[in-house]
Amino acid sequence: MGLFDFLKGNNKPAANEPGDVYSLFSRYSEYLISFMGMQQQENYSPIAAYEKPGGEITGYLYIASDPRYNLSVSEVVAQMEREFEKRLAAGQLVSYTIFYHSSFDGSGEHAVATKDAELKAISVRYKSKTIPAGHLALTYRFDADGVNYTGIKGFTAEQNNAIFNTQLVKGKDYFQERVEIKPEEETTSAGIKVKTVTEGDLHNTWCGIFGFEYLRNGGGGDRLMNEYALTLSLPDKKQAGKFQITKSGRDCFYYKGITSGGKAVSLMPVIKTGVRIPVLNKEIEEWSHVQNAEAIISGSGRETFGVTYFATDYAENRERYRTTANLEMHLAGILFVLDKRGPDDDTKEHKLSEDFAGYMPNSDLAALGCFDFIGVLEDFSEVLPGGVAELAGYMMRVRLINNPDIPDFYTIDMFVNKTNMRFSDPEKGMKITGMFQLQGCIAG
Repeated sequence: MGLFDFLKGNNKPAANEPGDVYSLFSRYSEYLISFMGMQQQENYSPIAAYEKPGGEITGYLYIASDPRYNLSVSEVVAQMEREFEKRLAAGQLVSYTIFYHSSFDGSGEHAVATKDAELKAISVRYKSKTIPAGHLALTYRFDADGVNYTGIKGFTAEQNNAIFNTQLVKGKDYFQERVEIKPEEETTSAGIKVKTVTEGDLHNTWCGIFGFEYLRNGGGGDRLMNEYALTLSLPDKKQAGKFQITKSGRDCFYYKGITSGGKAVSLMPVIKTGVRIPVLNKEIEEWSHVQNAEAIISGSGRETFGVTYFATDYAENRERYRTTANLEMHLAGILFVLDKRGPDDDTKEHKLSEDFAGYMPNSDLAALGCFDFIGVLEDFSEVLPGGVAELAGYMMRVRLINNPDIPDFYTIDMFVNKTNMRFSDPEKGMKITGMFQLQGCIAG
């Protein structure tokens, strides 16, 4: 925390503020100190506290039960205010405060900050049985020392000093009431569970296409933005409800762009494949932050093996996915890492049979349809998508499950960028291992 500047400037109480606002707020000073500490740890979530009729101060906090689903700060603040207003009217509390980061810069509205550039102040909405609703603000600025707070506007230097000298009680749980944020869920008429997700992106997917090094450090980010702009601006657009779909080819895969009302929504790579596998879909995680144009879907293939895949055609087939459980699917993979697998890789405790093939959800990215696997390279061809050297790689047909009665029981096509490979001499029939993301679309 930077040095306080509240001794500078006009710190006299505002003429239109009740004289006992400081008395009210001083009872919540520990929560201001806690909130400032959260900011030092780069946690910008809103918090609140209220006073019961007996004088007890209780902290109030929203907690996300699923890291992939959360509410916006504006939604949380609005819900807190509604709840406290009900309790205040019912006599269950006598005052409340809500702390959040705002764009308040000394004048104007206490609007919730939605971007880093808007972070200007800690705003505190307050209200009690005797004091009407209002806002206090602790403005701040960022400098080389971190966050430099300038003091609560309208309080005297002595009042600010008293608040900022508040000491937190070590080991005390300041948030005695916690509200769990649960994802919105529904079950469709087809028995499919649909869950709303507010967190998720395709960043790792693009690492599979461009290669990790090129995307992060070699100019791949600029190329991706160029491809984004080019694909979305193509004149040949397919209308799908509120979305417009465009495609630009790269031989073994194509880029698919999605816009809505003239605004960009998404760009994704889609692997071309003729593989068809019947899938019983059971659960859909819709990405509400991209207007439900994308989703991760889980189910079972051939009524036997589990699949979780990114649906590349969800924007145009959302209703079909929600109302039809059994679908014939094109499934394909994007490899993030690929290596040889030999008998020396086994351990005495985990000795695998010579013809073993199998896969399991990746421990970190299972929610995005990513799997670790040991498979058999059935076939491959070298590719140079769009003639772009950085995209040089292979299209590989990989067997993931052995079934003596059905040779292609679970065998799919995968793309791998050469820079994501740990060997350079692929051979038909060799055992390979690595990690891939599964994607799918409804077969025509």
